[in-house]
Amino acid sequence: MNLRYLRTILTMALIAATAIAPVAPAFGQAQDTPAPAQTQAPPPNSPPTQVKAPGQPAAPSTSGAPAAETPAPQPAPPPAPIPDRTYIESRPDYEHGRRAFPNLLGPYAPPSVEQPKLTNAQQLVQMIQDGKISLSLQDCIALALENNLDIEIQRYNPWIAETNVLRAEGGGQGFALGNLPSLSFDPVVGATATISDINTPVSNPFLTGAGIGLTSFSSHNTTMDFNYSQGFATGTSFYVALNNTRESSTSGENTFNPFVQSTLVVAFTQQLLNGFGIGVNRRNITITKIDKEIADSAFQQQIITSITAVENAYWELVYARDNIKVGQESLTLAQQTYDDNKKQVDIGTLAPLELVQAEAQVAQAQQTLITDQTVQLQDQTTLLNLIVKDVTDPALITAEIVPTDALQPSTDQPMPDLAESLKEALANRPDVQQAGLTIKMDDVNVKATNNALLPTLSVGGEYESVGLAGIPRPPRTRRPRSVPTWPCRSTTPTVLRTLIR
Repeated sequence: MNLRYLRTILTMALIAATAIAPVAPAFGQAQDTPAPAQTQAPPPNSPPTQVKAPGQPAAPSTSGAPAAETPAPQPAPPPAPIPDRTYIESRPDYEHGRRAFPNLLGPYAPPSVEQPKLTNAQQLVQMIQDGKISLSLQDCIALALENNLDIEIQRYNPWIAETNVLRAEGGGQGFALGNLPSLSFDPVVGATATISDINTPVSNPFLTGAGIGLTSFSSHNTTMDFNYSQGFATGTSFYVALNNTRESSTSGENTFNPFVQSTLVVAFTQQLLNGFGIGVNRRNITITKIDKEIADSAFQQQIITSITAVENAYWELVYARDNIKVGQESLTLAQQTYDDNKKQVDIGTLAPLELVQAEAQVAQAQQTLITDQTVQLQDQTTLLNLIVKDVTDPALITAEIVPTDALQPSTDQPMPDLAESLKEALANRPDVQQAGLTIKMDDVNVKATNNALLPTLSVGGEYESVGLAGIPRPPRTRRPRSVPTWPCRSTTPTVLRTLIR
């Protein structure tokens, strides 16, 4: 009986010891070990904390006094500030053609377009100090406006739209269902000069007019023709031609030799139904100008998109770097807990199971820190792609971007009104503007198509005047025809002589 009571008391004592065991390390830690100093956050530019793996000797501390006096490092010179710049540094004007004076061939020469620069600016490379680039948000936006390839590509679309306006102002064709008369608003001036010298053999002088006794005749011909034509927005076409010919010939049938003949032709045509009206004939100019506004709006949208992407990438990088600081602190605390638990296990005041749990926390903190560092590299690469042209530049591959702006939430800004925000968005959003311009362009096409389906009716007039001048050919003197004679000898018959006698 006494033995059974003794076993019961011993069991109760073991249960009580097991319940009190988790509390004992806390008292032992408070009495035997000094309280750890408050962990300080690593500086922003410090490398990740190197932690020892569980079971390995601790790394030598670098927080104590240095063994030898070392000179203080000289501060790096501040990077050169990036000057403020607009998103369009130079704006060539392709909407107006070159003037013909003093270079007459200037309007016909193709414009020169500068080749895009695909190398990074030297200013960006000079900002690298000790393998790091300190950039503010405004610096990143300025670099993106200068180096972003998406903006550089989108910059060509407004220029192409300007050349389309220039082509339409000259009478370039557009789109319309049906057929509309083609008008050239630019004056078309032409000149033609020919010189010919022809020697023609004659088989029948009566039919060719070469004259009797001629087997061939020659002619020398010189022509100089001028013509001018132009179309107008009212549907009117105007045409003027002046043709001049000078000719000399050995033919005897020309009244004047040499002679000069001039012909003046003046004609016009006015459309009355199909192709009548200023709005219909200027539809291509109106459409190309609207298209240019769409291209400008798309360029602004690309700038807004790029700047938004830069801001998001910048703050993501700031968040990733702050997240690394949190991960470093978590790893430091986990390592400290592991070291304390190991001491408690060594002196026998802590169960070995608690050491295994602390070791798992250290491994988890290390994994989280490595993941955060990977995210930082990814965010840094994303931001670098947005602000430079060549990400393979050896000077930038190993450089670290250090954001100088900190995310500070503002609580004193009032909440904008929803109705006002919607009104401002509808008035300023580039995609909404582009949709409105597209509808406006479709209205112009509908009006042109309705006119193109009308029957063709036109009125026209033509005036032609011909002038002739030259040296009259002298009249020919006709010589009398010669009668052919043949020699002959006559003899008197014998009967006739007999009768005469």
